[in-house]
Amino acid sequence: MKAKEWGNDPALITLASALKFDNTYELVDKNLEAKSVTVKETATGEISVWTLKEITEGSETVELIDDKGRTITIGGSSGKMFTVTEPSAAPEEEAPAVEEMPEGSADTVEDEGI
Repeated sequence: MKAKEWGNDPALITLASALKFDNTYELVDKNLEAKSVTVKETATGEISVWTLKEITEGSETVELIDDKGRTITIGGSSGKMFTVTEPSAAPEEEAPAVEEMPEGSADTVEDEGI
């Protein structure tokens, strides 16, 4: 694998290097335009597609999201080449929409001396 095969995107080059030096995942395919890779987890044979998230300037990590909703972090303080975070078990529920009060309804509320 040569860096020029990964374009001039530092995040993609970091990803390529991490895949090369870590035996947890094997590169199956790459799509430089989409900034995604297809990988196989060597222990389970599970195939997933990882897509780069937008990188914040000065960040010490590269983050990707896979087609199963997991976040993959390269770098950081974990001491591991890759850290995979599963999506939360239950999605957070949005607050119900507040219905507009009918015109004049606020004027009809009376104080009952509570």
